[in-house]
Amino acid sequence: MKIEINVTDSSAIQFLGIQLPIISALLPSLVLNKIATVQALDRRSAGVFYLDVKYGNAKGTVAAGDTMIGSTSGQNTTADGRSYASQRIRAEVVSGSGTSFASKVLTYLPVVAGSVVITGGTSGETFTDNGANVLVSSRSSGATGTIDYTTGTFTVTFQSSQASGAVSADYQYNYQTMTETSTLSPVPEVNISVSYDTVTALDFILRSKYTLAAAIDLEKAHGLNLEDEIVKYLGGNTNFATYRQECLYN
Repeated sequence: MKIEINVTDSSAIQFLGIQLPIISALLPSLVLNKIATVQALDRRSAGVFYLDVKYGNAKGTVAAGDTMIGSTSGQNTTADGRSYASQRIRAEVVSGSGTSFASKVLTYLPVVAGSVVITGGTSGETFTDNGANVLVSSRSSGATGTIDYTTGTFTVTFQSSQASGAVSADYQYNYQTMTETSTLSPVPEVNISVSYDTVTALDFILRSKYTLAAAIDLEKAHGLNLEDEIVKYLGGNTNFATYRQECLYN
């Protein structure tokens, strides 16, 4: 068996001194290709197009049209956003105010027996489903309400008045037996939206000063056109500055 061990000694220092700056200069561009797309503009202003995924149905606290996955904002990380595909509904707002909430209807049907909790946000009072079409109040008197699992219709009476939008319902539904309606499908939907932003190129301005005598000397002595060389170097520096600016934005 032959084992080779590579050791960096003083003879390699000069080589490393050349290579390490090159590696450090290339590394950002290699990483950038993995996390972003960079495309040169063919005009001063242009549009950047991207896809967004939107929620198609209202579900719990998620409203139809809210962003599920945004190109600029990332993924919806709220509890309802993360559970949008599940059978669980959280904090579905019940319309109305006051103490009596009669014949209110839940959105997703049929409701799973024993899963319903109606909460009065103003007072904190709750009605919990006992699995037998009865909603039992959390107050000491043990008041009750009713719930129809097939139609989602329920009736409760709170001990104290509830503000508009303060009453909410948590429950589960059975998507396997759910009936599609004109406004709701058995499976929550997502929609793809194409959007764009307008971007405008930034100005990067540099200038140089030289004498005519210096230009003649360089051309006669080395065969180089000073103006061409200056344009090349300044253009390279501008490209580097633009690239660094692009990395900063991304």
